[in-house]
Amino acid sequence: MFLDFVAAFDSVTRGNLWRIMAEDGMLVEFVELLKAYYEHCKSIKGYSSFDGVVMGLGINESDLDYADDIDAFAADPATAQAMLNELPHFSQLLGMKINTAKTKVMDLNAQADYQLILYRQELEKTR
Repeated sequence: MFLDFVAAFDSVTRGNLWRIMAEDGMLVEFVELLKAYYEHCKSIKGYSSFDGVVMGLGINESDLDYADDIDAFAADPATAQAMLNELPHFSQLLGMKINTAKTKVMDLNAQADYQLILYRQELEKTR
């Protein structure tokens, strides 16, 4: 699955992000460095560069890991759907929402016909 988040950079609740990073065992110094780096960053809509969207303080979106896309893998459609069922809850904790129009599903095993659902919408399959 290729998951796309709506305006991820501007919508994420950074306080929760820092807390989750600390709970996941990231070094305090690293979390503090990221806090300082992103303190005054905000995307500027409508301006772009070859490498990505120009960000405040001269930061390009292409420089930001995990800015708004996630690739998720599952062994079978049932597991993928279970992941999708949990995703809205955890996304909401960070103040984020998935863009179903840009979220795609790829089946590498060409399993039987199935449809994955997110926010009561069928996700598009891609090759």
